[in-house]
Amino acid sequence: MTQPNGSLTFTLGELVILTFVDSIGNTIGQGFSNASTALTAITEPDEKLLTVKIYPNPTSDLFFIDILESQLDIIKIEIVSMDGRLVSAEKYATWNNHIGINTEKWLSGIYFLQLKDKKNHIIGTYQVVKK
Repeated sequence: MTQPNGSLTFTLGELVILTFVDSIGNTIGQGFSNASTALTAITEPDEKLLTVKIYPNPTSDLFFIDILESQLDIIKIEIVSMDGRLVSAEKYATWNNHIGINTEKWLSGIYFLQLKDKKNHIIGTYQVVKK
């Protein structure tokens, strides 16, 4: 956390690449950055249940989710903004193995992509950066 009169840096639990700036300019940052990619698997799916590839990241107008292997017939894809706002929620048949997500109207920032089964259980969570 950085303010005009000081700063605080810390790491607890698992490492997450994240920086948050509030409406008055305070920032909270943690982790490290890797110039080659900004996609972070926060919770990777069990590969026996679902294997996906998500790219490109960061994105400016469109990213793709390729379903490489699946034991599920339906997946729900939810996109949530950093402030917890639901940006998108769609269901897809897993045989539709190349899914495009349009980000053209999104504000720049970090979003969380959640993959869920038809009972709404989270299978995997990824971080996507919109330029």
